[in-house]
Amino acid sequence: MTRYRKKTFFQENSIYLLDNSVPLYSDGRVKLQILDKPPPDLPYRKLSSTHYVNTETGEVFEYRKSGSRAENLSTIRSSMNALRMIIEENVVGGIEVHGVFTFSNPEYNFRNLYPVTKNFIARLRKKHPLIEYISVPEAHEDGSYHLHLILKNGDGSRLFIPHAELSQIWGHGRVWVRRIVKKDYIASYLTSGAFNTDEGKGSRLLRYYPSHGRLFRYSRGIKKVRSIRMSYEQAQEFIGNRPLTFAKTIHVVRDNGDDTETELTNVTYKHYSPME
Repeated sequence: MTRYRKKTFFQENSIYLLDNSVPLYSDGRVKLQILDKPPPDLPYRKLSSTHYVNTETGEVFEYRKSGSRAENLSTIRSSMNALRMIIEENVVGGIEVHGVFTFSNPEYNFRNLYPVTKNFIARLRKKHPLIEYISVPEAHEDGSYHLHLILKNGDGSRLFIPHAELSQIWGHGRVWVRRIVKKDYIASYLTSGAFNTDEGKGSRLLRYYPSHGRLFRYSRGIKKVRSIRMSYEQAQEFIGNRPLTFAKTIHVVRDNGDDTETELTNVTYKHYSPME
């Protein structure tokens, strides 16, 4: 089992970019994920959607199917990183709203959430045709769900919808809505809580998210963060004099199952703000 352990040190000799790519935000921000050694080559090759082979021994194994996201935490981390990037790219603050949409009759079927959201947005666009959205379902302790929606106008204008109107169009239960002030706060809020992979309430709720269910959705007008393939040296040249605003290193180890660990790599995160 591979697990992640935070360290307080910061290494400057890291030379490998994760996936050999750099995400570029439209406002000029750059974020790097750097490894201090290349990922280990594992002796496995996929044969089909159900089986894989150990290339060293020739043994064929069947993939273990997981019934919920709680059994595959790496996909949670990957999805939450993607969600954070989507929010950071599309939310400015001051012109968007964040709403919590509940169900008077509890909704226990995860698969029903997307058609409910799709129909709601279609009705909303009859009065507000420029609406774009990001939706995130959140589970309760009893296995029912409510929805978080970030709503914005696609042309960048300030969105305003009276609460009574929004509630009437929703029609499934109560609506709580607030204007988004800080995009960093809403990004942290929606990517933690129920999706927290550490021990606690969040990790207990992960069992209510199907293994192949999408943890968030967004409309066509929502922009994706563009990534460019490049080496670490090329990235350093590209970054130039951009100010470094954030740095953190996580130590990645493999638990050998006998009270020992094998160090795999260190992942360093560096964030740079736009050049002034």
